[in-house]
Amino acid sequence: MKSNIWSISLSLLALFMILGAEVKGQAAVRDFTRATDQKTIKATIVSVDETQVTLQVLGKKRYTFAMDTFIEEDQEYIKNWVFKSQGIPQPSDLDPRVKPGASFRVEMPELAKTYTGKTAGFSISIPDNFKYPDPVPVLVFLNGGSGNDSLGAAKSIADPSRYVLVSFPYTSEIAKDGALGSDSGNMKLIEAYHAAMLERLTTLIPNLSKTHRIIAGSSNGAHIIGSAIAMDWDCYMDYFKAFMLWEGGGSISRDFRAAKGKQYCCWVGWGGKSESKAFTIGVADAMESSRVQVTKEGIATAAHGMNDDAKSAAKRWLTEVAMPALDQMDKD
Repeated sequence: MKSNIWSISLSLLALFMILGAEVKGQAAVRDFTRATDQKTIKATIVSVDETQVTLQVLGKKRYTFAMDTFIEEDQEYIKNWVFKSQGIPQPSDLDPRVKPGASFRVEMPELAKTYTGKTAGFSISIPDNFKYPDPVPVLVFLNGGSGNDSLGAAKSIADPSRYVLVSFPYTSEIAKDGALGSDSGNMKLIEAYHAAMLERLTTLIPNLSKTHRIIAGSSNGAHIIGSAIAMDWDCYMDYFKAFMLWEGGGSISRDFRAAKGKQYCCWVGWGGKSESKAFTIGVADAMESSRVQVTKEGIATAAHGMNDDAKSAAKRWLTEVAMPALDQMDKD
C-alpha cells in the first residue's frame, strides 16, 4: 500500500513539475510531429530564433531543427512558446496602433487633466525597426515650461527609427508656481501621475528593454528629473537607467545620493549664454559631490533653450556614452 501511495505521490510531483515549468515559460514535454513523414519525437523546447528551434529530445541530446520541419500545429506552439517564456502577450493581444513607424497619443481620462488642460495621456512614436517581441530602447522626454507632451524635442536627441519615444505632460493638480522642483507637494503629485503613465507604457509596449531606458528633460522637465533622483522616486529610479538634464535639475535638498554607487548614467548640460547657467552647474556639481556618475557639458552657443549644438551634444552623449554603458549593463 505504501509503495502505491509513494508511486502516486511521485506521479503527482512529476505532473506539478511539468505544469510549473509551463507556467514559468519553460515548455513541457510534448510530441512534435515531422511534416514529411508524420513521425513524432518527444521533446521540450530549449530556445527559438527566427527560423529554428532547439529541442531537448527526451533521453537524448539537444538538436536544432528548422521550424518548418514540423506540422503547422507544432509551429504555432513553438511561436507561442517565445511569448510564454518572456511572460509577454501574444502579438494578437497588442494594441493595434503599436506597429513600426506609428505615432499616436495614449489618453488616460481616469487621471486629472494635464497642466495645459488636455485630457491626461502621453504621446508616443514607434520606431521603424520595431519587431515584437525583440527588446526595444525607450526614451521619455519631459518638455520645459508648462510641460506639453509633444515629441519634437525627443526626436531631436534620439533616433526615432531606433527608439520608442515618449513625452509625458504634467498634471493640472500642481501649483502654477514656476520652477517645479521647488515644491515637494508638486513633486509628489507628478510622481503619482508619471507612475501611472509608466505602468500604461509598459503594458502598451511589453518588449521595452529592461536596461535601455532613458529619461530626458529641459528646464522644468529637468527640475522634475533632478527632484525624482533626490527624492528617490521608485517609479523613476527603478525604471530608468540613464538621466539627461538640460538647464535644470533643481530639488529642495540637492542631495542626489539615491543614485550613488548604482548603475546610472547622467548628463547635465547648460547654455553658455543662459542666465541660469550657474544654477545648472551647481546641480551638476551637487551630483558629482553625491558621487553620481555624471557628464557635465556647457554649450557656448546656447542660451536657456536647447539649440542645435545642444541637441547634437545630447545626442552624441546618448549614442557614444549612455548606450554603450547600458549595453554593458545588459550583459552583466
